[in-house]
Amino acid sequence: MEDIRRGKCPLCAHDRIVESWPSDWDGGNANRLSATNSVSKWGKVTDHGPMAAYICAQCGYTQWFTASPGEIPIGPEFRTRLVTPAG
Repeated sequence: MEDIRRGKCPLCAHDRIVESWPSDWDGGNANRLSATNSVSKWGKVTDHGPMAAYICAQCGYTQWFTASPGEIPIGPEFRTRLVTPAG
């Protein structure tokens, strides 16, 4: 698969790509879309693996990428688990 982050759409070959860091509004606060997050005992929220969308400005084809995937914590308290090949 071609990587749209190189600045060219793999479907239509258009060369205008929009990078977007989506967020969700929760009670008036913006929260970045991320693989997971954690909350400290003081209530501070930390995003782990923030996600960016790369969108072709012509056809709308979109690829998602996660920043710093090696830093995403694994465990039920983070609602994450590792999936590995059987065997």
